[in-house]
Amino acid sequence: MRLHNSGFSIEITVPFDVLEWFINVSNMECATSVNWWCDYCGYNKTPQKELVSEMASDIDRIVCGLATRRLRMLSSQMSKLSKFLGTAPQYQLEWMINGQWESALN
Repeated sequence: MRLHNSGFSIEITVPFDVLEWFINVSNMECATSVNWWCDYCGYNKTPQKELVSEMASDIDRIVCGLATRRLRMLSSQMSKLSKFLGTAPQYQLEWMINGQWESALN
């Protein structure tokens, strides 16, 4: 699934045969992106039917939020090691909820 929201391109992938999903959000204005994934199996003895329901609820909440809320992308603080190695900065996606910026993918 692909959608756009105020300069952001959002791609969501849900595989057919496993309980996981992937999101890539790109800020087209400043050529930055964040990637996120979540899986639901192997962590405890939760029945698969319950995991499927939880995953569907999470995807619905995130897709609705990414499609309708104000978004922004911030550069995360780089560690001294990252600066020394010349690693590219990491970014964090936030969305506006009730007048406050909160992490969108956590």
